[in-house]
Amino acid sequence: MKHNKIILLLILLAFIDGTGVTAQPLPGAPKNIIIMIGDGMGYNQVQSANLYHHGTFNAQQYEQFPVSLFVSTYPARFGTSDDPAEWSSEYNAAQAWTDFDYVKSGYTDSAPAATSMATGKKTYSRAIGMDLDFQPIETLCEFAKSLGKSAGVVSSVQLSHATPAGFAAHSKHRNRYEEIARAMFIESELDVIMGCGNPDYDNSGQPVEDDKEYKYVGGEETWLAVTSGKTTFPVATDGGMTMLQDSDGEGTPDAWHFIDAKQEFEQLRTGDTPARVLGIPRVHKTLQQSRGEGEGREDAYAVPLNEGVPALAAMVEGALNVLDNDADGLFLMIEGGAIDWAGHANQPGRLIEEQQAFNDAVDAVIDWIERNGGWEENLLIITADHETGYLTGPKERDNSPVSNPLVSTGKESMPEMRFNSDGHTNQLVPLYAKGAGSGYFNMFADEHDPVHGYYVNNTEIAQVAFMLWGRNY
Repeated sequence: MKHNKIILLLILLAFIDGTGVTAQPLPGAPKNIIIMIGDGMGYNQVQSANLYHHGTFNAQQYEQFPVSLFVSTYPARFGTSDDPAEWSSEYNAAQAWTDFDYVKSGYTDSAPAATSMATGKKTYSRAIGMDLDFQPIETLCEFAKSLGKSAGVVSSVQLSHATPAGFAAHSKHRNRYEEIARAMFIESELDVIMGCGNPDYDNSGQPVEDDKEYKYVGGEETWLAVTSGKTTFPVATDGGMTMLQDSDGEGTPDAWHFIDAKQEFEQLRTGDTPARVLGIPRVHKTLQQSRGEGEGREDAYAVPLNEGVPALAAMVEGALNVLDNDADGLFLMIEGGAIDWAGHANQPGRLIEEQQAFNDAVDAVIDWIERNGGWEENLLIITADHETGYLTGPKERDNSPVSNPLVSTGKESMPEMRFNSDGHTNQLVPLYAKGAGSGYFNMFADEHDPVHGYYVNNTEIAQVAFMLWGRNY
């Protein structure tokens, strides 16, 4: 692996100018980069949907990609105080497989994980696009826009939640939802934002008349402004801005074209599109996971799905149809956000539903790539921010996928599996990549796990993308 790093250094030296910044993209760099993040998706989460839908392991197209590695996810520190103990973050491969409880501590939350994958820098827990000194860091979305490319984020949970926010905004704390949403709408130059948080509907997609919750969309005044095509907003961002950005470089603020109906998302998949789209489906917190009453512990698909919302795959197809209007290329981050929610709630059926919705979105992206320049012009990266629920096979206190795998009970039948936590873990998570520049991940994979093999650090996901497009890290 040291040999790989030496080769990588020599490649970079050949393309660096006197300022220390690469003067041009690396040879064979992709025109388009798409990162797909299954929030809370560990190896066993992927297999749970495989076993339910296919009755076998490793059934996804992406599991056959030429790059198949794992990723460490821990943050730089767990808080913001001066306590040295907050810096004790790492992944210890030996302890992970000999001490069952080891991975239940030292885990990240989604905010620093998203920030690491968006910026290439480790940071503190709950940070959104901020470094350890509480200063904004350039994200891949921002870098793509600086190159003249289009950029967007899509999620199956609230648009201002940690993962999309980590790619599109800057905030000292992930829970500042109103401020984050306003920053995404007003300060960003994004061309597409899609996610949940619609205050006019509940979690089952039913209209809400009273006690509407506007925090995920920037507050009531911001909601009214953004949905009516305004370019000047009544409430300023933390940075004091009230006027929308010029997203297309033509010199004037660009209003958002707002959509929320399922039919509008479906129509956006083909044909001509608006230049800038804000899509917030008619549901509040998640597309599907939060629907219905009770604890949601039923088998997969036992509770009818919300009918009035688009599938994540349809949202992705619409986003790509907007973004590919830019001849210079695109960057898109896609999150299957409620895999995590189902893991926290220990909902095996909902977990399978959410994982499959993410898998369907991956298939949609693969289809788009094969119709739009192929793998020579595109790089697809599929990974997770962390694992949630400590999912294993049915045996107690055995986390080995070898000695305690999930057990198939047949297609369309719930596999035997066990949740061992209702929180995040510090487990390694999968990474799959294919397309132009994907081989660089193998050069960065210089740490080794006795079960999963070589792995990268989550910061190296962004570092590869930045490097390919001409930014030295």
